[in-house]
Amino acid sequence: MNFKIGELIKWFETYAYGDLVKDAGIGIIIEIKEQADIYETYKIFRVKKKDMVTLSNYDIEKINKEKK
Repeated sequence: MNFKIGELIKWFETYAYGDLVKDAGIGIIIEIKEQADIYETYKIFRVKKKDMVTLSNYDIEKINKEKK
């Protein structure tokens, strides 16, 4: 998915194996970094926790998905 800086997203915090969701909430994308031309990581401001974390595209999703 194409994410943009300043976009409002839903984030997920998972346990080590990624199968179970530990926590979730709303956040804002602050920074986007490309990692080895394969995937991107995103610095997210989490509104609920009032902190910043770095997450991969597997841990975030768009709130308003575009309809095709």
